[in-house]
Amino acid sequence: MKKNLKCISLILVATAIFSGCKKNEQPKSDSEIITKGNNLSIGDGKWDVLSYGYDVTGDFLNPNNISDAPILDMKRFETDYLQRIDVGTGSIGTDSAYIGSSAIDYLKEVSKKRSWGLEASYGQKESKDTNKTFFSASVNRNKQDDTKSTFYSRFSYASYESYRAVKRIRFTGDAPVSLLMNYLTPEFINNVATRDADYLVSRYGTHVLLDITLGGRLRFDYSATIANQSEYSRKVRNTKVGIAGFLKKVGINFSSDVSNEEINKVLTESSSKQFTVTYYGGTTSGLSLTADANGNFSQSLNIASWQQSVNDRNSQLVEIGKAVRLSDFITDPVKKSQVNAAIDKRINDSQIKELGELPVHEFHNASSGGHVFTINKNDYPYEQNGWEYFGVKFHAFTTQKSGTLPVHLFIKDSVGQHVLTINRNDYPYLQNGYTYAGVAFYAYPNQANGTLPVYIYYNAQINKHTYTAYPGEYAYEQNGWQNDGVSFYAFPR
Repeated sequence: MKKNLKCISLILVATAIFSGCKKNEQPKSDSEIITKGNNLSIGDGKWDVLSYGYDVTGDFLNPNNISDAPILDMKRFETDYLQRIDVGTGSIGTDSAYIGSSAIDYLKEVSKKRSWGLEASYGQKESKDTNKTFFSASVNRNKQDDTKSTFYSRFSYASYESYRAVKRIRFTGDAPVSLLMNYLTPEFINNVATRDADYLVSRYGTHVLLDITLGGRLRFDYSATIANQSEYSRKVRNTKVGIAGFLKKVGINFSSDVSNEEINKVLTESSSKQFTVTYYGGTTSGLSLTADANGNFSQSLNIASWQQSVNDRNSQLVEIGKAVRLSDFITDPVKKSQVNAAIDKRINDSQIKELGELPVHEFHNASSGGHVFTINKNDYPYEQNGWEYFGVKFHAFTTQKSGTLPVHLFIKDSVGQHVLTINRNDYPYLQNGYTYAGVAFYAYPNQANGTLPVYIYYNAQINKHTYTAYPGEYAYEQNGWQNDGVSFYAFPR
């Protein structure tokens, strides 16, 4: 079937540039086809990766998610039903973005906006499970996150992608799975008969591609710790502002509602900023660059030149219009059920976990000289009662994690004194006028991976305590404060 390439609707479209959509050409002869193999380009010049397997637990649209062999014998299907393959060529440019206050929130955005081509095959139960995420490997982990099996919760993530679609290949509505089942490759049939379910899912992935769009994709990734923000909406906003600031440096106006003043403020306050760009397709396919702290790359980015270099011979997968479960191509009911279970397990096992650390806020009362540290900055109307907000000072937990202990809070209202201690018996607090206010948060008694020592300082002149993980940022000793050692260990701010 010869048809124009249809304009694909993507989320958060920033631009749509159409140039020369035309009818498809007759498929090239077999002698012109190149093998997919491990090339950075996935195109074979004919059917490309139509009917290949695809793993929805990997990095979305990454070529590594695609199986090394097709499920269907496309040559036989072409001979019998060429008119049931729709090929459209042309050039379409679109942009999309995903922003999350944390790694999990980011993946929820990706899953929500990019899994619609797979939704029909997930079934009602999975489609309604809003807590389940796909494409778990899509998070470009911040280099300051040195965890192995979890993600730090304090890092926010965003990505912006610019696409140049040049070719769409799909089975038409007249080619249902029941018809495609007659064209399975001998290798796939043999593997289904002789291999177990885990092997099949590992080899072919979770789904089979039935509608694909090829072209080029330029992906920008941003991550940072958003200073002084714990509310979801503010963290998302500041993450958006952060990536907008970096994109502006490379000539991309990502959002018109972000001012230069807001960009400068957010980027100045944010820490552990990371900004990278990766090319998929085109003459620079596979190239990945990381910006310095100021957002500058080691080489210039010529986006227009890259877009012009993208063609159907150096293209990558840029969109999935439809994919069905691998198990849909298995007739044996026992093996079908086993493969379905293996797919479910693979998806469930891919769900990422966050450590769950939360920011600890500091308030200071100038009249009394007191300092308060709290995870819940709204547990008292501090600012209405003379307390000034000093920002996030470190990160700790609201529930006990392995290796942590409760940090107890004692208050002496008569002098506005607040004391934090991991050992509630290190001083006779109750006998000296203090009230036990409960557990403030949980922290480590000894240094754990990624933590900093939080020091306790005491000022005898005003009889006050304060705590800091950054003793060098203020001249404590010169201002009457004595360092009484490490109180506990917590994560950086």
